Amino acid sequence: MQNDISIDEESAGSGFADMGGQAFAADDSLSRVAQFRSAQLQFQQFCDAPAEEAGIGIRQYQCLLFIQAHPDPKGMPMGELAKMLKIQPATATGLIGRMESKGLLQRLFDTENRRLVRLSLLPEGQELLARLVANDSAIIDDIKAAAMRLTKA
Repeated sequence: MQNDISIDEESAGSGFADMGGQAFAADDSLSRVAQFRSAQLQFQQFCDAPAEEAGIGIRQYQCLLFIQAHPDPKGMPMGELAKMLKIQPATATGLIGRMESKGLLQRLFDTENRRLVRLSLLPEGQELLARLVANDSAIIDDIKAAAMRLTKA
């Protein structure tokens, strides 16, 4: 996988690092932290791009992931999802509504407590999630391989 973060020969010798077009002096703590945060943002954008390209945002991807990973076969309670996402229940309602209209998931009313709304993925949501998880797994594998190379050097 290709990214925009690099330290080329010229930059390395000058004490500057090229962070996707942003150059920071590399010799003081402030610049090192700026480099790190710039790289962190670029990495996050790189990781989020497949979800954006699939027509969903990172929050919707997180919803798919958390709902599918939830252990209860009856579905994930919507309030629990809101807590995991650190959003208000009303915000979760809107988010879930948009995903429901895309055919990614469904709301189910609990048979024992009609006030409890549970969420489960529909086949289209499961297929999209599988593609995104495969992409993230490849990124994780690349990071592990790079870390192994660094520890052997």
